[in-house]
Parts: sequence; C-alpha cells; structure tokens
Amino acid sequence: MNKTKKAIAIIIAVFYLFGHGKQSAIENMDIRTCMTVGFNKEKVLSISVVTNTSHISNKRACAKQIIQHCINDTFRTVQFDYENHEYPCEIIGTVYLKESDLKDKESVFTLKYYSRDGKMQYNIKEHPERFHLKIRK
Repeated sequence: MNKTKKAIAIIIAVFYLFGHGKQSAIENMDIRTCMTVGFNKEKVLSISVVTNTSHISNKRACAKQIIQHCINDTFRTVQFDYENHEYPCEIIGTVYLKESDLKDKESVFTLKYYSRDGKMQYNIKEHPERFHLKIRK
C-alpha cells in the first residue's frame, strides 16, 4: 500500500472513530417518558432519557446534549409542542443507559436545568445565560 492510500485509510479510520462514533451516540439517545407541567409560560419539562450506550464518561456533556435536543426538538420518538415558541422554563431529567435500566429504575444520573434566580420568567432557548445545570449521582 502506498503512502497516499495509507493516509486516506488513516483519515477514514479517524473520521469513523471520532466523528461517526459521536454522531451514533447522539442519534441513539431518545426520550422514553415526557411530561410538561405548568401554565402559560411557566412550564417544567420532565423527561426520562435512554442513551443506548454502555457507559457515560462525561455526565455534564451528556446532560448538555440532552438539553440541546430539547431546545432543538430533535429526539426521534417525541416531538415537543413549543406552540408560539413557548419553551419550558425548567428541565428535570433522569438518564438511563439502556431500556432494561429504565425498567429496573437504575439511573446513571439526574439533571436539573433551571433559572439561576429561581424565577420562572425565562425560557431555556431565549435566555440560556440565566440557567444553571445541576447533575446528581
């Protein structure tokens, strides 16, 4: 194999390991339960997410991906009703690796994405600078 072919093979391998692997983890993550509670603009989104992965090495990064999926409404099996751009003021979530963990209630961590001042006047999309991410377990 000449040097050009080796270089191309290495580039493809790196792309597959880093780019494709990350995309697959994002694509496989999905919501299993979802409930919105509240009135008018004071909505709290409560979710259970299954990552469909064997482990989570960075819980904060995973939580940020989940929040971004909620904001962008990009989960595969759930579509949020952000009527009139009324995004939730808070997200509460429980994260599981596999479906079996959800059934056994063995979560990896919980997350809470809430307004720093505790007021429900800001939504998660339009005012992200006012929010704090808390991770437990």
